[in-house]
Amino acid sequence: MIAVRTYQNVFDADATLRFLKNYWVAASFCWLLVSMRHAASKPLERVSGFNRRMADFSFSLYLIHFPTALFLLSAAHATGWFPKIAEGYGPTDGAGVSLYLGVMAVVYLLAWAFSRQTEARTWLARRWLRRRLQPTAGRRA
Repeated sequence: MIAVRTYQNVFDADATLRFLKNYWVAASFCWLLVSMRHAASKPLERVSGFNRRMADFSFSLYLIHFPTALFLLSAAHATGWFPKIAEGYGPTDGAGVSLYLGVMAVVYLLAWAFSRQTEARTWLARRWLRRRLQPTAGRRA
């Protein structure tokens, strides 16, 4: 990982090297996750409940975070509340940091609410599919 980061310009110069760099980073991260799976660590154990709750709506967060954030930041620009956002302004002052933290909070809240209507109800779809896709053994044709 250190070599990939140190020689990033070399890896990015060629499409094949860039692919290999990205593959190596992804594989290394997977290796890290697998190695931590059964690790006995007090800090990891303390946050496991929080991680489980966050994972309960991770797909919904993935699905709606970008359009929701884009809409909220566009609304902040359109209303004149935060005009510098259109220029790619990063949040370096109190107003910018507050705006981004507020957007993050709204995105998480909406993703959680969305997940209650979708992810939390996947058991209904699984039950429906099991009933219809069970093997036909023992049934008369």
